Amino acid sequence: MKKLWKKWISSIWGKVSIVALVLILVGILSYLLYFKNQFQFQENEDIFLAGVQNYYEHNPLRLPDDGTFTEVSLEDMYKGSWVESLFIPGSSRLCSEDSFVRVIADGEEYRYMVALTCGKYHSRVDSTASVITLKGDETVVLHLGSEFQDPGIEEVKDNKDKLSIEDVEVDTSKLDLTKTGTYQVTYKVHDKSYNVAKVNRTVIVADTLSGKIEREKGSGYVYRGLAEDNYVLFSGMLFRIVKLNADKSVVLITENNIANVSYNTNEESYPDSNIYTWLNQVFLPSISSNSSSYLVDQTWCYDEQNAITAANSCQQSVTGKVGLLTLNDFLNSKDGNASYLLDNGRFSLLNKMDARTIWMSDLNNSDSVNTMTSNSLTGVRPVIALSSDICITAGDGTYDNPYKLQDYSYGKENELLNTRLIGEHVVYSGYPFRIRGIDEDGNIQVVSAELLKNQTTGDLLLGQYADSITSFVPNVGEEGNLYYTLNNDIINHLSESSIVRREYTIPRFDATRPYSEWETKTINSYLSIPASYEMFSAFSKSHLEQQQIYWLSDYDEEGNVTILNGNNGIAFHLREDSFPENAFKVVLTLDKKLEIASGRGTMRNPYYVR
Repeated sequence: MKKLWKKWISSIWGKVSIVALVLILVGILSYLLYFKNQFQFQENEDIFLAGVQNYYEHNPLRLPDDGTFTEVSLEDMYKGSWVESLFIPGSSRLCSEDSFVRVIADGEEYRYMVALTCGKYHSRVDSTASVITLKGDETVVLHLGSEFQDPGIEEVKDNKDKLSIEDVEVDTSKLDLTKTGTYQVTYKVHDKSYNVAKVNRTVIVADTLSGKIEREKGSGYVYRGLAEDNYVLFSGMLFRIVKLNADKSVVLITENNIANVSYNTNEESYPDSNIYTWLNQVFLPSISSNSSSYLVDQTWCYDEQNAITAANSCQQSVTGKVGLLTLNDFLNSKDGNASYLLDNGRFSLLNKMDARTIWMSDLNNSDSVNTMTSNSLTGVRPVIALSSDICITAGDGTYDNPYKLQDYSYGKENELLNTRLIGEHVVYSGYPFRIRGIDEDGNIQVVSAELLKNQTTGDLLLGQYADSITSFVPNVGEEGNLYYTLNNDIINHLSESSIVRREYTIPRFDATRPYSEWETKTINSYLSIPASYEMFSAFSKSHLEQQQIYWLSDYDEEGNVTILNGNNGIAFHLREDSFPENAFKVVLTLDKKLEIASGRGTMRNPYYVR
């Protein structure tokens, strides 16, 4: 018998049987242990419920009114000694003190719902709130004194109960449309277990920009002298208010020169000119789609004026959404010799002196205006007009706190940088940049907002063509070429981790043709420099401390290059050896995966990325 037993044990069937027996025993023990723990958890639920019921027997005035509910937590029960310690089954660890008992009043009856959590053990109750989805925007801007038209609710979803939009309570009691401010409209619903879902819609009651100007300054007000309360953020860019028109539209001009563009090349009138093309085909499309809906058409009077006098007629005009400041408007901005429009960056005015001469601003003479040949590269400060109903959502009009209008919202943490606006500011590798566009792959094209410095010494980074260079055609692979310097030396001052190598277009300068007809060369590189006509290539006030000439990319093959003079904001196309060593504004492309870590995209509070 013993031999037979040993033989059976050693056989394959014997081994399988033993394993099966062990598994059965383990299963039985696990089963028994599971039920033991389950019974202990159910006992915990009963103890919790009994403690709460005892609490309300002693505190009946704390019971809810009909159609409402109240909750008491396990932590509260511990503190009042209504319940002794409840432990996770099979351990010495306490159940969650956030567990609660909800008491629901239904007529004269009270329904108790225990929601206890002890480790992996949970009460089998519906403790999940519904989800309310709103129609329209989460933030709504309303004019002072207007009416709130609720966009409504898209849907209500619940994991167990069937709810409808009509079940949602809308609370507008905190909304006061007679006072400016930020308010909340609350949407609330509960399911049969009284799990409450609540969402808010932010309502900003705001003054219109035109209304504020008219009330504080007067109808048809024109800003003059060293105005310090006319700064406006619109479409992510900083502007100055010029005046309030008779139709209550508000005229704005960019705070700085945006680019450097010749007015015309062959005595064309304004509607056929080079500058008209740039304003409408480069600048205007840079305004975000939300913002552009607030632009209104203006009549742009471009009569020739042969003297520094206010215009008294409008014989030649064109209608459009963007233009330049007229000589008359520029003169009206002055109070004596002071004007908020005067800085070291000269810029073109709309009126010409004659077919080949334009008027431009000038800080260095008593009239504050001067003339220049119309085919010269001149700073451009675009002018627009905003509709009378656009609202102010923040700010006081100062440089440090400009009026923020309703046309866009600041970027938020974790938002992709490539969703942001042209003109907004971002810090990369410790240097300030401005967004100038999004490429076809979704990557972000940026241009430095200031001239690049050595971050250790504070000295400007300078570069030049080597004496051995005989061709000024851009060449990344030719040592001594400016573009070789950019991509082998200057790039060492930047982190390359998020810079995308891409193709850049470099224009061949031709003073006899409009910029849109210039021949171009394409280079593939990490860094480039802006062309004269590209967004944010121009002089800005941030350069005032530096007063340094910097490179622009326009070139020709005869040894002529383009530079911008930081002393007056004027771009020049001249022989390379006139100013051989100059500073850099760089253009680069950042990876589309970059996210906003902090900031608001303004010069004072730029986006930081990760």
